Amino acid sequence: MNPRFGSVNVVVTDVGAAAGFLEAIGIELEPSPPDWLTHHRNFAADVATFEADLDSPSFATWWGGIPDEFVPGVVVNLRVDDSDEVDALHRRAIDLGATELKAPWDAFWGSRYSVVLAPGPLCLGFMSEPDATRRTDPPAAGDFA
Repeated sequence: MNPRFGSVNVVVTDVGAAAGFLEAIGIELEPSPPDWLTHHRNFAADVATFEADLDSPSFATWWGGIPDEFVPGVVVNLRVDDSDEVDALHRRAIDLGATELKAPWDAFWGSRYSVVLAPGPLCLGFMSEPDATRRTDPPAAGDFA
């Protein structure tokens, strides 16, 4: 197993305001479909050497089981090579005393993914490399509004 830093989800209560501020100070964000603007924005690929996203609390609850009292907050995602490693790392974290927030699942973006709340508190996501053949359509934005 070789977990490595993968991405950060910055969970904010007002994605539009955060995105507008970041864009106003010169941070480039990827375009999003209109119905997603209040729930999720991706930082442009050249902003950092890792992936970073802005997510609404309702979207973070949907994809990661993040409790309402945790947000706004940060989810540190550790990337591993394959789905089996996500499951193994998730079990190891639970064995070490972390609390399961979202059991491993096959996410619509093509990765196996899970989330735990570790001591600190530190919210950690475990994510396999995305596989284009495993991608499915994302949920409708209204599913978690």
